[in-house]
Amino acid sequence: EKEQYDQFQASGNLGVTDMLYKTSGSPDINIKTLAMNFTPKFVELTKFDGKIGKSDMVANGRLDNLLQYVFKDSLLKGTFDMKSGVMDLNEFMGEEETAATPAQPAPPAEDMAVIEVPANLDFRLSTTIGKLLYDNLVMQNVSGGVTIRNRKVDLSQLVLNMMGGKMVLNGSYATTGKTPAIDFKMDVTDFDIQQTFTAFNTIQKLAPIGKNARGKFSTTLDFKTDLDNKMMPVMESV
Repeated sequence: EKEQYDQFQASGNLGVTDMLYKTSGSPDINIKTLAMNFTPKFVELTKFDGKIGKSDMVANGRLDNLLQYVFKDSLLKGTFDMKSGVMDLNEFMGEEETAATPAQPAPPAEDMAVIEVPANLDFRLSTTIGKLLYDNLVMQNVSGGVTIRNRKVDLSQLVLNMMGGKMVLNGSYATTGKTPAIDFKMDVTDFDIQQTFTAFNTIQKLAPIGKNARGKFSTTLDFKTDLDNKMMPVMESV
């Protein structure tokens, strides 16, 4: 009743080995090894080795101010290091659409909704991923740092291979204003024109000539725009 959660005493450790958790509508969670230490001020993940659906990961890190965050919605701080051979983000985005049939065509694809960045998170994530799948994109040899703070996601030296080439990405995604906004600097080397045109609706709108072009391109691109409620660029703000 006094809400003095900082004085709550909770300590000990948790160990999990060979646990399989299944639930409808979400990928299976298969934990090979998990080890956590609890104190009143922080929770330490000393080891995590497991799979979520098709995605494998090995991670360690620490959460500070967890009880205050749970009970009083205070700021949650965290630092994590994560490695993965394959990370399939599509599994976290809902079930696949039903295939079309002659009698019943497939339902139209749903538009993305605005992804809000929580105001009460202060996270730093260092990651290395062998293959990252998102929508129709296949990214390989992904590495870099991510910081979540003040309703903003900052990417630092995110390096990846895709579209037959390489990209180094620095920038941010923020939901601090009335609409989401992105501000990125991309250093692109040897991207295949056809692969890029097919993968990105934005390229199709900005450079329709790409449909009839062949070859590779390299560029340094500063890209800043507001996003609408379907997570698409507001062309007037580009």
